Amino acid sequence: MVEPVATAPTARVSSLAYGVDALTWRCALTTREAAIISIALVIFLVAEMVLIRLL
Repeated sequence: MVEPVATAPTARVSSLAYGVDALTWRCALTTREAAIISIALVIFLVAEMVLIRLL
């Protein structure tokens, strides 16, 4: 299981301790990680479909 990079409580603490820039950075990092996982899933599914069609 993948641990989330930022959760609501950690983002809130970062915002209080380091300002809005830290909160924005954490949220952007979380969004980026989700996008990378989605792209990897699409690549895997396309590769699997190609293998199925070859057989």
